[in-house]
Amino acid sequence: MSNPWNASSTGKTQNYKLDQWQAGDKPGMADFNYDNFEIDKALGQLNASRVTTCFRALPRARRKAPAL
Repeated sequence: MSNPWNASSTGKTQNYKLDQWQAGDKPGMADFNYDNFEIDKALGQLNASRVTTCFRALPRARRKAPAL
């Protein structure tokens, strides 16, 4: 997903395309909000994946719907 707020950073990180600032860049609040949105989304997906993996590892007799 590209930054819809047109971040003013010079560079981006490789995996999540988060802002990487240079000395001459002028970051704005929207830039940080976008990065926080991407981090939160990635952590949410990781957590959901871990819950699913743990749930599937349980024997069928012990399975209950995970409380999220």
